[in-house]
Amino acid sequence: MKKDLNDDLIVFIKIGAFFIVLAFVFYFINFGFQGLSNDQEVWAQFGDYFGGVLNPVFAFLAFIALLITINLQNKALTQSKEELELTRKELEKSTKAQEEQSRSLKLQNQATMQQVFENTFFQLNELFNNIKKGLSIKVDIFKDENGFIDGSGGTVTDYFGIDDNDFNTLDCINTSKFISYEVIEKYLLILKKNYWLDYEEFNKRYEKYTGTYFGQAYQIIKFIDDSNIEDKQRYINIFRAQFTKYELEFLFYHCLGKIGKRRFKALIEEYEFFEHITNIEKREGTKSISEYNISTYGKNEDLRKMHNDYKIEGKDKYWNQGFDEKSLSL
Repeated sequence: MKKDLNDDLIVFIKIGAFFIVLAFVFYFINFGFQGLSNDQEVWAQFGDYFGGVLNPVFAFLAFIALLITINLQNKALTQSKEELELTRKELEKSTKAQEEQSRSLKLQNQATMQQVFENTFFQLNELFNNIKKGLSIKVDIFKDENGFIDGSGGTVTDYFGIDDNDFNTLDCINTSKFISYEVIEKYLLILKKNYWLDYEEFNKRYEKYTGTYFGQAYQIIKFIDDSNIEDKQRYINIFRAQFTKYELEFLFYHCLGKIGKRRFKALIEEYEFFEHITNIEKREGTKSISEYNISTYGKNEDLRKMHNDYKIEGKDKYWNQGFDEKSLSL
């Protein structure tokens, strides 16, 4: 635009100079050159001649210059609009690129967080399984002079993982050893037979053996609950799948004890942890079933019905029937 303006200015100067020269030429052709006059009236007439001839020309040129200026300004304005439009489009492209980059970084960050979570989750699971593998009960029994058939017929010389009042429950012969999930099964049997589901009394004697096991289970579920992952229930289900039916039942009673009720029970209820529990019998479990929120049982219609029956009737129609050997057996 600046170049166009300079070119137009030169053209107008040339035109103006042409008309000035032309005015002089016509003047001298018509009047001749008579020298410089001292008469003011002559100079006035000479000025009137040039003003009369050149003023309309210069006014016309000024008008043309104004039109050209307006045209140049319009071109400049149009160019500015085009540049602004290009700038806007570039900004839009830049914004979209930044948004794409932001989404990409977000997805990458989520993937990294997911990977970190899963690494920690499976490490905690491995630790839990190692703790379970480390559970053991060992009872050494030697024959006395009368012989023996089970643990009540011999002399216990050494034991580990069991209270000295509960040997007979295990029906040990010679040296008996139980490990891992077998230990949970035996503890559950002892809880039912010897303590009649009085978990507080049982826990006084066995917390030193089971505390780490339940503590690690709680930490895994709490770790999932505290995380920012989207599908928490999926990982709860993965963890729950590692429990045998006896472990689920043992956890069921643990979370009704004083320690389990503090924080563990609420997590169990929130994540429907006992949806697939199968061996809570009516005679021994209905009262306990009603102590959990019904959400604990997920879509297990049998347990939900037992829960509602107790809540609606206001009493346990099964509890008063008492225990029998069948309900105490595993």
